[in-house]
Amino acid sequence: MHFGPFLNIESQVDRIIVIQIFTVILATGIFLMFGVVAAYSVMLGGLICILPGYFAARVLVAKKGPLENLPTDVGLSPVIRSELIKFGLSVALFLATFLLVERLNTLLFFAAFIGLQLIYIVVPAIEASALRRRYAGKQSD
Repeated sequence: MHFGPFLNIESQVDRIIVIQIFTVILATGIFLMFGVVAAYSVMLGGLICILPGYFAARVLVAKKGPLENLPTDVGLSPVIRSELIKFGLSVALFLATFLLVERLNTLLFFAAFIGLQLIYIVVPAIEASALRRRYAGKQSD
């Protein structure tokens, strides 16, 4: 997927993260019209979705780092490890949000969180559909 001449992102994981960031910025700006509490509720819900996913993806695709010295026959261990990091960070961020933020619109908070989770499904589905159309177009030539 190409976002134009300035954002030609090859990695699907990076595209998803960039789309999530743009979505959070846009939604936060829109909900700022409804008040500061609504805006930061959307922003926090979005960040709690983005940050754990970003760190888990970095751990999983890291060429150097904690996964570098693992034996090659570990099976799903890197995937499980990255998902455990994602889960632990999500739990910590949820706890911090609910303990430290006094005024929070929980409906908007969870709507933003769930909406951004759906981007993990929507972006690959759109890209697969575009790839199928492109492949079907080449078959008819």
